[in-house]
Amino acid sequence: MTKSGRFFIRAVLPLRVVDWDNPYRIGIWVELDRVAYARVLELWDDPSQSKEPSLHAKLANDIPSFPSTCGMPVRLQLTGPKTRPDVLVPAGDHPLHREQCLGITSHRANEYSTYFA
Repeated sequence: MTKSGRFFIRAVLPLRVVDWDNPYRIGIWVELDRVAYARVLELWDDPSQSKEPSLHAKLANDIPSFPSTCGMPVRLQLTGPKTRPDVLVPAGDHPLHREQCLGITSHRANEYSTYFA
């Protein structure tokens, strides 16, 4: 929590790389409202937190090479007490949604890695 009453969680954006077997994830920040943040804290150590429905959130980062993503509505899915939550981009026209659904090339994954190094 910040003094301004805003609530942030570090999460990951999963992207399937079409020619890789291993998952690829980018670390990003999301902003939650007070109720969603309280729910995340309540479930933080719960081993079955991944069964919880996803929560409304907003991206708190701009991702290079895209139209603005800061403030973009997303879903936050808790994954387990020892892993960061996943960020799911809802259906829409934003290219980030297409990349998350269709996958990316290894070249694109390397571009992402340079942005977030």
